Amino acid sequence: MTRALLVIAMTWIRAQLQVIELGLHFESQPLTNLQLLGAFRAREKAIARRLQTARVEEWDRRWARVWEPLPLATLDAAFQRATLLARYVRVLEPILEAELPADVRWSQ
Repeated sequence: MTRALLVIAMTWIRAQLQVIELGLHFESQPLTNLQLLGAFRAREKAIARRLQTARVEEWDRRWARVWEPLPLATLDAAFQRATLLARYVRVLEPILEAELPADVRWSQ
């Protein structure tokens, strides 16, 4: 039997719960999942220092994950800010390129 592993960096929008799940999902044979889950749990404190709200958990016999829920509103606000920033770049970059003196170095 092959010991294949499927690893997915996930973002799962759960509209009914008003959250987005963000994290790492892994799926393999039950023994492989338990080994990986054990490794993540053994390092849970180190993970928590860098990912403060991460949860390490077995989902069922075939899946495990390290993830955190984010309020959907957080995602909406972040998306709106990123969209607005992208609009600034689209609007201002052509003007900057056209007006920047030739002897001024600019890294794109």
